[in-house]
Amino acid sequence: MNSPELLTLQLHHLKSVNDLQLARADYARDKKLYKEGVIADRRWLQTKTNYHVFVSHLNETRQLLQISGVTDADIKALEKTQQLSSQLKILAPISGVVLERMVTIGEKAEALAPLFRVANFDKLWLDISIPQQRIEFVRLDDKVQVSNSDVTARIFLLGQHVDHVNQTVLARAEVETAKDSIRPGQTVAVKIIQNKATLMFQVPNSALAKYAGDTYLFLRTATGFTAKPVQIVGRKKKQTIIAGDLQENDEIAIRGAVALKANFLGLGDDE
Repeated sequence: MNSPELLTLQLHHLKSVNDLQLARADYARDKKLYKEGVIADRRWLQTKTNYHVFVSHLNETRQLLQISGVTDADIKALEKTQQLSSQLKILAPISGVVLERMVTIGEKAEALAPLFRVANFDKLWLDISIPQQRIEFVRLDDKVQVSNSDVTARIFLLGQHVDHVNQTVLARAEVETAKDSIRPGQTVAVKIIQNKATLMFQVPNSALAKYAGDTYLFLRTATGFTAKPVQIVGRKKKQTIIAGDLQENDEIAIRGAVALKANFLGLGDDE
């Protein structure tokens, strides 16, 4: 890439190199004279100060070149040959495949503007959008299977933010097998295979009661009914799919949840 601004940075750096060479010679001479008692303390202090200032200038101009993308090898070559060049090599921070060129030939590139999109296929991630009401049943290290393929992945990140548009939470999984079967940007359907099975039950909507943002159903006990918090996984017309601390042989109240809720809150009489 042609960069006229690079010429200015190189000029400043070469000036710093030459200034430091002179300051270093003055420093070595005055150090010897000071030890021999020939020069005063003030002059020695001034020489030391000048030397350290020029060292700082050189470090500053070298760092500006590095930030601009000039390699250490090219900086050393510049210092040795004193030859300027407006050609800047573009190096990607990672090895990979160029997916997109974001500039055209002859176009002026602004500072920090992206030039290419590069992908490293050594690691592929699946970004999975999970309905927010189901995210609590997904765990780290759960296995992910891509539908109609041999591609498998493992979840290593669960997002904490709910997308306000589609009410989903991001889960990210790293592909472990058959990486060559998918490509970046591809849309796929996946199935999450949990390490620990979560029991889910389908109950009538009338069996559930809401309180303070939580959902409850009522389990039969030896003395009546007790409220048990549950999580809603999905809905099917007049039925709701739930999960929680439940067993297959638990008996629940499928009618009268409103009255049981009132009794639970101390607003009604025992039945």
